[in-house]
Amino acid sequence: MLITNVRKVIVLFSVSVALVVCVLAGRFCGACRQAVCPETSRIRYSLLRADSTIVADSVVEALIRPYRDSVRALLGEPLCVCDEELVALRPESNMTRFLADLFLYEVRALAEKSGGAPPDFALLNVGGIRSAFHKGQICISDVFQVAPFENSAVVLRLDSSQVRDVVAHIAERGGEALAGVSFSIGADGDARGVLINGKPLDGALSYRLATLDYIATGGDDFECLVGRPVVFESGVTLRDLIITHLKRLGKEGRHAKASNEVRIFVAGKANEQ
Repeated sequence: MLITNVRKVIVLFSVSVALVVCVLAGRFCGACRQAVCPETSRIRYSLLRADSTIVADSVVEALIRPYRDSVRALLGEPLCVCDEELVALRPESNMTRFLADLFLYEVRALAEKSGGAPPDFALLNVGGIRSAFHKGQICISDVFQVAPFENSAVVLRLDSSQVRDVVAHIAERGGEALAGVSFSIGADGDARGVLINGKPLDGALSYRLATLDYIATGGDDFECLVGRPVVFESGVTLRDLIITHLKRLGKEGRHAKASNEVRIFVAGKANEQ
């Protein structure tokens, strides 16, 4: 599988570089020239600067080249075309909608394939989205910049009051990346009119939330989710889900395009994207 191969090559490349640096540390960047003063027995030293005066070593270059070239080739693989720049902003934006939608879609597919119940809505934290997708061709390297972490997708079961707690927390934070849920933030900052897939919350029902294991265990101040039952563990990272989704779009000749559907309505403020 390509995603697995990318990880293996990156690890091998990193280990190889580390070994080369350790073996040749006395000759290259970070080295220290030292001498013992015979009168005082003190050690004197001077740092050797890592700059353009250092000449590339053919032995080091030969060791690193195969790994570096493999990483570049894998990370440079094109996935699909993006029609516009996608940027993550609060309360929401084209990037937050795009990622939350594809996350919900892919986690539903994984859950159904495993025989589990699919999630009703999805939550990703804006703080975990570390870059933008620029207009034009998206490559695997772009996905690594957007989602550099190893957090994997899980599905939690919540009752209606717990859903309200999560939404209230999101409202306090000024928004997050959401799919399958919408609500309004009033002038007082409170969340109102919570809808799951267009329907009001039903106190007699339970709901399934797709999110990341990092968030599910209280990461990024989401203590309101700690201890909620986990009904599905995918073992698949957000980054891998994005790569899978974008690759499918590319094979089908479709472009990466965000929905214009508004999920978070803020009193007295129009959403910018």
